[in-house]
Amino acid sequence: MPADDIPGVVVTGAAGGIGTAVAREAVDRGCRVLALVRQPPADPSVLDFPGVHVCPSDVSRQDAGDAVTRALARSGISRVDVLVNAAGIVRHGTRLAATSADDVLESLNVHCVGALRVARACLPALLRAPRPAVLNLTSRHGSLALASAGGVQGVEVSYAYRIAKAAQNMLTACLHQELAPRVRVLAVHPGRVSTAIAPADADRSPAEAARHLLDLAENAPQEWSGRFVEPPSTFLEW
Repeated sequence: MPADDIPGVVVTGAAGGIGTAVAREAVDRGCRVLALVRQPPADPSVLDFPGVHVCPSDVSRQDAGDAVTRALARSGISRVDVLVNAAGIVRHGTRLAATSADDVLESLNVHCVGALRVARACLPALLRAPRPAVLNLTSRHGSLALASAGGVQGVEVSYAYRIAKAAQNMLTACLHQELAPRVRVLAVHPGRVSTAIAPADADRSPAEAARHLLDLAENAPQEWSGRFVEPPSTFLEW
């Protein structure tokens, strides 16, 4: 198959958790993958298989977009059918007195500005795909409606994480406003996924979440663009 006919997937935060699972699932579906990692995974073999091109790139850096552009060129991935912004960090401080302004700024830089940097770098390749999708992995805890209603009973979440995910949700809305209908852009709460930073009520494996995410990218109708969704088809309030 000519290289231009092979679907391409870019996933950030690919060194573990959902990011690694998305890379594996995408390759199983016949895609070529650019896996962005801030640092090599503890077990390098998790991404060491045909079809995956690993790019060390910290999305919080100003030059992250340039690194993605160069990596796409080196990998030979000419079109990006799916961009999954999965990079994230967790900082503590569930009370104001324990909240660091630096933690909030760092979280915003990774979850929101980092996703913006990567989306901007991938845009030319996204526009070469027949039906591209950008999935910004957010959280139910980024919902203003949920927070103002008191949050999730028994689950404490930091100021930094909630603020950063709410900002990322606005990024999704902005991208949708500009790029629809050519590119579908969704804010995706992947479910309560069992990862190293899992919530107390986690009940979904990374592999299951990855399958749901790529099914969503493949099947979501255009009218879902700009929405806040939990796969397979549950819509959340902003």
